[in-house]
Parts: sequence; structure tokens; C-alpha cells
Amino acid sequence: MKNITRTLTVISFLLLTIWACDKEVTVISSFDFTLEESHEEIATINLPQKTVLIIKPEKVVSTNIYRFKYEVLNGEGNYIGTDGSVIPQNEFFPLNALSSDLRYKGTSINVDKVKVTVADSEGNEKAIDINYDVRHNSYNFEASTPVNEVNVNASRAFSTSLFNTGNDKTVHYERAFFIIQGTARILNADESEEVEIGTFEPISEGTVSNIIKLLEAGESKLVVSTRDSNGQVKNDTINFNVNVVDFSFTAAPEKNTVFVGEDVNINFNLSENQGSGGQYQMRFEIKEGNIIMKSGGSPIPTGTLTNVSLGNFSWIVTPTDNNPIELNFYVRNESGAEIQKEVSIGITASTFEFSPVLTSNEANINETIFINSTITEFGNGQEPYSLIFSSTGTGEVEYNGAVYTAGQKIEGITIPNFTIKYTGSSEGLHQITLVLTNNSNVEKTKSVSIRYNRTTFDFTVASVQNDVQTGSPVGQNFNIIQVGAEALTYSLTFTSTGTGRLVYNGVTYNQGQVIGGISKGSFSANYIGDSVGEHRITYSIRASNNDLVDKGTLINFLVNPYLTINSWGVPESYEYGNRSLRDMDIAFSGNFVETNSELSGELKIKYKITSQTGNGELKLNYVVLNAIGTVDGSDATTEDSYVNIPNNADFTILTNFARLSQTHVGGNTITILFTITNDIQTEVREIRFISTAP
Repeated sequence: MKNITRTLTVISFLLLTIWACDKEVTVISSFDFTLEESHEEIATINLPQKTVLIIKPEKVVSTNIYRFKYEVLNGEGNYIGTDGSVIPQNEFFPLNALSSDLRYKGTSINVDKVKVTVADSEGNEKAIDINYDVRHNSYNFEASTPVNEVNVNASRAFSTSLFNTGNDKTVHYERAFFIIQGTARILNADESEEVEIGTFEPISEGTVSNIIKLLEAGESKLVVSTRDSNGQVKNDTINFNVNVVDFSFTAAPEKNTVFVGEDVNINFNLSENQGSGGQYQMRFEIKEGNIIMKSGGSPIPTGTLTNVSLGNFSWIVTPTDNNPIELNFYVRNESGAEIQKEVSIGITASTFEFSPVLTSNEANINETIFINSTITEFGNGQEPYSLIFSSTGTGEVEYNGAVYTAGQKIEGITIPNFTIKYTGSSEGLHQITLVLTNNSNVEKTKSVSIRYNRTTFDFTVASVQNDVQTGSPVGQNFNIIQVGAEALTYSLTFTSTGTGRLVYNGVTYNQGQVIGGISKGSFSANYIGDSVGEHRITYSIRASNNDLVDKGTLINFLVNPYLTINSWGVPESYEYGNRSLRDMDIAFSGNFVETNSELSGELKIKYKITSQTGNGELKLNYVVLNAIGTVDGSDATTEDSYVNIPNNADFTILTNFARLSQTHVGGNTITILFTITNDIQTEVREIRFISTAP
């Protein structure tokens, strides 16, 4: 029975499953929801206000995602992220929970209205309006004084108290004092510093004491104004009744204008109106200037109270710079009443003149000129002096053994007559400006001018020989003459109308090559000519300042030996065979013409050759350049080697010609080229034999 029941249950489950598969199933993932929020009624300006946004759906579905956006309908605030950044308006942002914390920051005093919209995953939206009452962060402020009665110039204490009572503890504060009636000075509690009236200065929470000195009788009003970093302002007013004091005080300088370093008396008079007696004290403050104050020879520091007596007395003030002097003197009686007097003294700066004089106003580059100067002082205490120079040229100054360039300060000049040395290193007019300064920073400027001339040079060149054999060295003597003290170096190049070389310090240079490192004065080289004839040699010397000078010389180079052919030709009449030579033409062309078609026998050609030195081997060869027709005999073949011939003497060459062809017609030509040489010079001569028809 138990097994039957289990079987029916399984069958029923399968039937239900099949039925469910045959039907469409609808899944609902979104349900209607409501929107709520909560926040404190009052918000503080610039302080984020916590707001809890609550979503209440009819049914919570884990897959449903909610988003929110907002729009500020009224006001100037924004929602702020946890990192302090502003969340943009009118953009949806996801919410991580049904209850989310938002932080609204209002930036102005106002009732802000914000519309918040929430949408679910299906696009269903709900919106609510949230109002924020944005107010200032509260703080308490009070100004007070224990006694409102005060004498003129007497010190009276008062205090200001400020405490932050709001939610925003990051707010900071500042305070200013205003005198809306009467005249007064405000000082810190120990009266060591004066507080500027009408200027806001930062303050901290708590109670602060200050001193007020009211300077005229009657009713005076002090307003203390505070404001926080959000612009909230709170003021408080203290009223004072100022009474006239019962003593008088005067202060006046002995002279209204003094030199720097000059002592001057400040004369005082202290008297009582009703003869009440008592002890008086005086102090002073420096409003402007730098001074030394003394009484009875002892220095008095500023702000120090010094006992003084009724009647006339004096203190001595000494200015230490050119700034005008403004002093305030304060006399106080035993009751604290105080009278102030102001003293002004003009300063005439201790001054001077100086006159630089040149020992010369013209020099060569690198030459030193002395500049002598005399200082005339007006006033005292001006030493030591300092000097700075500048120049329109390039140069340096020497003083007491030290060298200075333009712009460097020369210090420690203490004598009324001093000398500096100027050395110019560039060409042109050097306008030298001298600025002399005393110890009070009084400057005097003077200028002097020196013309510096460019260093110039010239040179000479001479050949030890003017006629010399080819290949022989010829000494070349040079001398560079420099005008000026500039340290110049020189370089040398040369050109020649012939082919030649220059040997200097054992090194051979060709035309156009630069020989450097030459100094002024004398030096020498050797010129070697490699070609015959006149060598016109041009030497160019260039200085390191780019000046260039050219000089030339002439050397005649002769060949050794020198070959001359004095005569060349054939006899006027010569019999060979049974014929005579006729109609010979040997003038320009070197031709002679035979009218007989049969030419045979020996032709005698006569030479006289001269070598200038009378020595050296002379050699001759010949070549038959052209022979038309039949040539018989081995003697008519070309000679391809030289034979020696006598020097400076006549000699005769016999040339054998074979019989030409019997069928020869006129116009045949034989050309013979003779070459004579002494291995240096070569001379070439040509004879052409032209035959004509019989």
C-alpha cells in the first residue's frame, strides 16, 4: 500500500509539470513604491546636511535597482559625494540600499528647495520636494573695557571675546578696529606693536586684550568689527570719555636738515600746568629713517621708557643713512596720561665729486692707460668708496694689483687720490664709464674716452738669388714689422706663375697651403722651382686679427743643360747618283721637292746643336712617318733607338732612300721625324720629300 501511494505521488507531480510547461509563466520583478526623507530643519551654510532618502516598495525584489537624480529648484546648493565632490544635477545615480544617506551643501543664506526623483529598473519614477533652511554658523562676540574714563594719550586696556557656537568648527575669523569718533592709536597688550586701524586681520577664538590711546579730548567711539569665513559680520562698540591732561610737552630739532652722520640736538620742554609734581618718563619711536639716539652719551633703544625731569633737556640723534627722519616722542606722567610729539628732520646726503684724468687718450690695443682720480667730499663719513666701470670696448681695469672686468665692484677705496689702470683689447673708441659710490650709496658717474688703434703690420721678402738652375733651392728672407702691442700670430701662403715648392722648418708646402704659427720678426724659407722660366712668386701673410699683406719676388729658373738647334736643313746642291737635287723647299714646311720620279742615293742633312753649359749627352733618333710606294733596302727602316751625337758642333746625317717604283706617279710623300734630346729638353724637326711626275 505504501508503494502504491508513492507511485501516485510521482505521477501527479509529472502531470503537474507537463501542465505547467504548456502554459505561459509571467514573472513580476517591479512593484509600486513610495518615497520618504528626513533631515534636520536648520542647515548651516557650506556645511553638508545629512538627508536620509527612504524607498518603500510594496514588495522587495532583490533584482530591482533604484536610481536617483535631483534638481535645485531654488537656492545655490548641491548634493556632495563622500569625497567632497559635487554630484551633478539631473543625472541618475544608483542607490545601494532602500535607505540612503545624502549630503546637501547650501552655499548661500536661503531656503533652498530641491526636487529628488527616484526610478526603479522598470522606469517607474517617484519625486518629492525637500526644503533646506540654510543659515549662518552662529558665534558670540563682545568688546568691553573695565573703565570708560581715560586721559588724553593715556593707555587704556580693552578686550574682545569671540566663541564659535555653531555646528561648523572649520569656520575661521578676522577682526578690524574702527574709530568712528575722535582720534586714537591701537596697540597690542604690551604696547610693543601698533595695530593698523581699519584693516581686517585673522584672529582665533578666545579673549584678546589690546591697548587704546585716545589723542583728543571729548567723547570717542571704538567699533570692533568681526566676520567669519562665510561673510557673517558682528560688531560691538566701546565709548570712551577722554579728559585733558594737566602737563605740557614740546619737542623740536636744533636743525631741520643735517648731513648723514651729523649729530643734531632734539630739544625738549616739560612743564606742569598746575604744579602737581610727580615722576615723568619719555620714550621714542622711529616712524621713518635710521638713527642712533643718545642721552648724556649713552644710547637709548627705541621704545625704552627713560626718566626725565621738568624743564628743558636734550637728546642727540645721528642719522645713519639718506632716509628722512620722522620720530614720535611720548611723555607719561604717574597716572598714565601721555602726550605725543612728532619731530621731522630732513637729510642732506653727504656727497662728493671726483674727476678722472687720462694720461693719454690714444693707445694701441693691449696698451695700458692710467686714469688718475681725485675725490672731493661734501659732508663726512663717506669712506670707503666702491667703483664699478663699464666700457663700449673690451678691456679690464687693475687696482692695487687686482684685475677687474666690466661690472665687477672695486671695493675699499679710502684715499682721496686713487689711480686705476685700463687696458683695452679691442679696436675703436672705448668710452669708459666710472660709477663711484660712497658708504651712503650716493653715486657719481663720470666718463673718459680712449681710442684704441688696431695693431698693424708690414713685411719684406728678399730672394738671395734671382737666376738659378731648375730644381735648386733659393733662400727667401722675410721680416714681419708689427705696430702695436697686440699679441698677434701670423700665417703664410704663396702662389707662383711657375711650378714650385716652399720649404719651411723642414716641411715642404705647395701653393695655397697654409704655414701657421709664425711670430713677428725675421724668418726664412727656401723656394724650389720645378719648371723653367720666370717664377713670379706672391707671398700672403695674414695676422690673427685678419689683416692681410701681399708681397712678391721674381726668380728666373734656367734648364741645365739648355738645348739649342742652331741650323737645320740640307745642302743647297747635292749630287747623288747621276741626279741633282732641284726645287728644294725647306723654309717653313721642311719639304723639298724632287721632280724626277727616280730618287735614290744618300741625302745629307746638316745640324748644329748647342748645349748652354757645354756638357751633357745629346741623342738623336728618327722615324719614318709616311712612305707611299715601294721602299727598297734595309737602311730605310725606322730607327727606334737613340744614338749619341756631338755637342756644340756641326754634324751630317746620310739618309739612304731606295728607288721608288717605276710606275710611281707624282705626289708621293715621305715624312721623316727627327727627335733630339738631352733628357731634359727635347727638340723635334720634320722633313717631307715630295716627288713630282717626270
